[in-house]
Amino acid sequence: MFKRRNRVSSIIKTEEELNHLKETRVINILLKCNPDVLRKRIESEDEYRDLRMEQLLSVISLYEEYSKKIARLPIIEIDTSTKTVDETVQEILAKVEKYERSNNR
Repeated sequence: MFKRRNRVSSIIKTEEELNHLKETRVINILLKCNPDVLRKRIESEDEYRDLRMEQLLSVISLYEEYSKKIARLPIIEIDTSTKTVDETVQEILAKVEKYERSNNR
């Protein structure tokens, strides 16, 4: 986790380089979840639950920091708190399509 924090400058540089590509559009698709729902999912479904639960607050904090302060590319954020995997995929596809339409005008 702490080693990742040291990579912020390389993440920014990579995103800036990707953002300058002429023939390609790159966007961030960030999946978020209510922390209480996430805790329940981890407790019931994750074989590494103990380790993940220990790091949950740090991961949430890093996610927020990235999405609000570090990210340089456009962001599509999807809240998965009340969605199934299929509903999440459908929302991703719909939002990417909407993004493409709005940027091709």
